[in-house]
Amino acid sequence: MTALASEKRINNLQQRFIAGVTLPIKAGEIIYAGAAIAVVAGKWQNVTTATGLEGRCAESTETVDNTADGKRLEGRFYGHYGKNLAPFKNDTGAPIVAANLGDEVFWVDNQTVSISDAGGTRSKAGRVWKFASQGTFETDTTVVWVEVY
Repeated sequence: MTALASEKRINNLQQRFIAGVTLPIKAGEIIYAGAAIAVVAGKWQNVTTATGLEGRCAESTETVDNTADGKRLEGRFYGHYGKNLAPFKNDTGAPIVAANLGDEVFWVDNQTVSISDAGGTRSKAGRVWKFASQGTFETDTTVVWVEVY
């Protein structure tokens, strides 16, 4: 096979872009609508502190209890071009502050990000581009807006 040597045009590329993917869910997982999920070994699971999740993360489109196994779920990717930001809770143990804008942040769980990689044991979530000191979730936790990898 040879490398491309002239322009290649693909008609209607935007209509062919896949924004979401339906896959099996890891056995025993309960995934809630809006949770950050990741593809691990070909199955969706809640985002954890495990490393190597970069580029595999999406948002759950529904709540699914897979404790009986065999269920499937569509995950919607956070963005396919530009800076598409998603809101997450800020870790109280190693919080992201306004000075961290543009820095990489790391997954703590399926709704929380941190400035700390916990000694290299957490996956990169993306880059933080907005720090909302007044926007909150149900509790008094500060919201950070992340461009998810």
